Amino acid sequence: MILESPVSHIEELTLREFSKFNSAFYISLFNKCLFELVKIVKNQITNELKENKGAVMYDSWTWNDIRYLGIFLNYYRNQKVLERGEPKVQSIVECSLISVGPIAEFSDDSSEEDSSSSEANEFSAEVHVSHLRSIFQIFGIDLEE
Repeated sequence: MILESPVSHIEELTLREFSKFNSAFYISLFNKCLFELVKIVKNQITNELKENKGAVMYDSWTWNDIRYLGIFLNYYRNQKVLERGEPKVQSIVECSLISVGPIAEFSDDSSEEDSSSSEANEFSAEVHVSHLRSIFQIFGIDLEE
């Protein structure tokens, strides 16, 4: 077997046998690392949101009768760089995806059973704003400010 190829080591049976991480230990370790990573990323985004001002960009779409919303943050962030050996501060544009997923169900207390009005309500601006507020609450940001 040639080991110089980048994928040839996958064909080695002993390597494949010892690299299967399907035991309970590895699964719990993976879950622990994943949830810690979520906390780290959330804290990083929260700190960047508090330090910088910018714009919110979002897009919504429907797939299989489910309404999805993707939320991006665009802002300038100061970064220290070396230019010709001299330290400088340069503003760079950041674009961070902070949320993508289905929009939470919006409950309407009206007694109308008209399907066309409930469909129109489902995709209304009020539903989008409510979802945006709930996402920003995760990061400790009040949209009313």
